[in-house]
Amino acid sequence: NGALDNASGTAALLEMALVAQDENNLIRAEQLSAQFLNRWPSDKRVPEIFLHQGQLFRQMGLNSLAFAKFYSVMTAALAVKNDQLEYYQKLVLEAQMEIAETHYQSGHFNDAADFFSRLLKQNNPALNRQEIQFRFIRSLQATGNHTETAAQATDFLALTTRLSAPLGDGEIRRLRQEAATAIAAGRFAEADKSLAQAELHAIGGSTDLSVLPLERRLLIGENRADRASLS
Repeated sequence: NGALDNASGTAALLEMALVAQDENNLIRAEQLSAQFLNRWPSDKRVPEIFLHQGQLFRQMGLNSLAFAKFYSVMTAALAVKNDQLEYYQKLVLEAQMEIAETHYQSGHFNDAADFFSRLLKQNNPALNRQEIQFRFIRSLQATGNHTETAAQATDFLALTTRLSAPLGDGEIRRLRQEAATAIAAGRFAEADKSLAQAELHAIGGSTDLSVLPLERRLLIGENRADRASLS
C-alpha cells in the first residue's frame, strides 16, 4: 500500500505541475516540481524534472537558473542504470538543445553558434537537423560571420530557390511558394505540410502512379526530393 500511495502521490504532483504550466502559472508549476524533487530525490524521473524546471525558468526569464537545471540533467544522467540508458541519452540530448536554444533566445549568438555547431556534429537520428542548422545559420549571421553564414546557408538557399521556381499548375506553385516562405522563417513542419499537400494535389487521387503522364510523375518525384531535403 505504501508503494502504491507513493506512486499515486508522485503522479498526482506531476499532473498538478503540468496543469499549472498549461494555465501559465509558471511559478506554481516550478514550486510543484521543486516539491517533487524534495520528496522523491531518487526517483528515476529526476532528470526529466530538471529538464522541465529549466524550461520553466527560461519562460520566466531566469536564464541562469535555466542553465543550471539543464546541466543538472546531464549530471543526473551519469548515474543511470544500463536498462535506462537510451531514455536518458535522449534527455541529455534534449538538455543540450535547450542550452543552445536558451543562448539563442537570450541573444548570446556566439555561444548559441558554438552549441548548435556541436549538436550538428552528433550523428544522432533524434536530432532535428534542419531546425538546428537554421538556428546555427541565424546565430552566425548575428555574429557578423558572413563568410561562414553563406557557406552554411547554401543548401537552404538552393532549396528555397527550387521551391520558388515555376513547377506544375497554379495550386502546386502556391503550395511550394508557401513552403519556401516557411523555410525562410524556420517553420519546417509547416513547409513539410505544404509540400505534402502539393504531392497529394499532383497525384490527384490516383492509386497507381504508373498511369500518370510522365511529366506529372517527374513533378511528383521532384517534389518528393525537395520534401526529403527537409528531413
